[in-house]
Amino acid sequence: KLKNITPKTIINNKSLLDLKTINEETNYKNSQIYSLITICKEKLLNKDISEAKNIYNKIKQLYETTKLKNTEKTLLYYSIKELFSEIQLTTVNIER
Repeated sequence: KLKNITPKTIINNKSLLDLKTINEETNYKNSQIYSLITICKEKLLNKDISEAKNIYNKIKQLYETTKLKNTEKTLLYYSIKELFSEIQLTTVNIER
C-alpha cells in the first residue's frame, strides 16, 4: 500500500523517494481508472446499466481527486466522456 504524501512532506523531507512514490501512486490511480472504464464497458455489453452507472460514478470521483499531468487528464477526460455517451446510448436502446 502506498503511503499518503503531501507537497509539504516533500518540501520538509526533500526526498526523491517521496517524489517517486507520488509518481507511482498517480500512475496506479490512472491505470485504476482505465481498468474501471473497461469493467464499465463490459457491464454495458451485458446490459447491466445500474452497475455501469455505479462504476461510472466511481470513475468520476477518482478522476476528480487524482492529480495528473494535463495531457493525462485530457486523455482521461475524453475517455470518460465517451463512456458517458455509451451509457446514455445503451440506456436509450434498452428502453426501446
